[in-house]
Amino acid sequence: ARVDRVNFDGVVRTKQDVLKHSVKELFNAQNFEDMVQKAHVVRGKLQSLGIFRNVAIHIDTSSGPKATPNGYEVTYEVVEMKRIFGGITSQVSNHGETLLVINGVMPNLSGRAEALKAEYTYGHNRTNTLSCSLVKPILINRGSPVLTAKIANNDSEWPMSGYKLVERILHLDLDFHTLKFLKHNLQYEADWRYGYVGNKYADFDVREKAGHALKSAVKHIVAIDNRDSKVFPSCGSLFNLISEFAGLGGNLYYLKNECILQYNLPLFKNDLVVQGSFNIGHLVDIKEYGSTVCDNFFLGGPLTLRGFDFRSVGPPGESFTGSKMYWATGLHLFTPLPFKPGSGGFGDLWRSHLWINCGNCGDWEFSDVKEFMKEQRETTRIAAGVGLCFRLGQLAKVEINYCFPLWSLDSDKKVEGLQFGIGVHFV
Repeated sequence: ARVDRVNFDGVVRTKQDVLKHSVKELFNAQNFEDMVQKAHVVRGKLQSLGIFRNVAIHIDTSSGPKATPNGYEVTYEVVEMKRIFGGITSQVSNHGETLLVINGVMPNLSGRAEALKAEYTYGHNRTNTLSCSLVKPILINRGSPVLTAKIANNDSEWPMSGYKLVERILHLDLDFHTLKFLKHNLQYEADWRYGYVGNKYADFDVREKAGHALKSAVKHIVAIDNRDSKVFPSCGSLFNLISEFAGLGGNLYYLKNECILQYNLPLFKNDLVVQGSFNIGHLVDIKEYGSTVCDNFFLGGPLTLRGFDFRSVGPPGESFTGSKMYWATGLHLFTPLPFKPGSGGFGDLWRSHLWINCGNCGDWEFSDVKEFMKEQRETTRIAAGVGLCFRLGQLAKVEINYCFPLWSLDSDKKVEGLQFGIGVHFV
């Protein structure tokens, strides 16, 4: 069996070079089964372009003067997106804030899968962002690269840390794969900030670096993710390394690295899943001014260290201003609900959750290893608990935990009892 011809029905604006690039591998099919598999792979590629609402496949024997004895024709019936559409949705930010999102999209601007997007978000912590971005897939055979250019205005308020922040951002991102599970993001960001003192109790570090600052930085994000699910994984692992260098102009000069690890071990036919996670981060100021408070690492809250309030773990001061280094780890046991009510339906969205997590943050010195280890023993925060998890589609997870802080410092804000969290990445 071989493919003689590929047809498209319903194409109005999309250019031929985009379609040819997407279906190229179909002509390499060796037999009928291989052809069917490749036809579905191509269908996935077409859907991932974000320019079609629906893609259907029809396979028939080839006809016409150029038909071969074992030839087939593959026809894709497509429905293109409207020229402009939008909506109101909700999302969850990386630090667990629930966002109301109003967006508008103009897909397939010039017929080559470009998209112009405008978005306004408002969070329950009074964070609001207005952004406009242009997304362009690069049509080459390897890596599936996507280039994004975005401008944004972001206003945020951090009462636990005593500051408010206004940012005007230019962001460039190149997203591509080098292997099936190996994803890269190469980014450049120019960020003009204005920091306000949030209250009269703000720490001296906040007051000292309030005012204008300009960050010009490059960032590389590499991720290896072979988990079977991002929300409730039952097997697989995640490795994520984020490296950022600020100093290509502007007045901020620092090097920042963060590593995120997760491993999932299924037990008893996936009924029980043991999950281990470990996060670590390090920030180094290159010049005297270096970084500002908002560049620091923060610890505490249901996403980073359960049993403690949001951003409430760290060096004691008038407010929690974060630190240059941190680490956090967690051990979890996920099980179905007792007696598996609603199995095969609504009940599959829930998990029982038993956990223990610990972590620490500070500006440590490593010249004396014994002193460093002593400090870690004395200042590491530990909490344990039990709770329920609920999956919101494949986008986020809700946790309701009853927390027991086991070890803390007087300056920390503990959460004893119920703690609610919603987010994507939990330690």
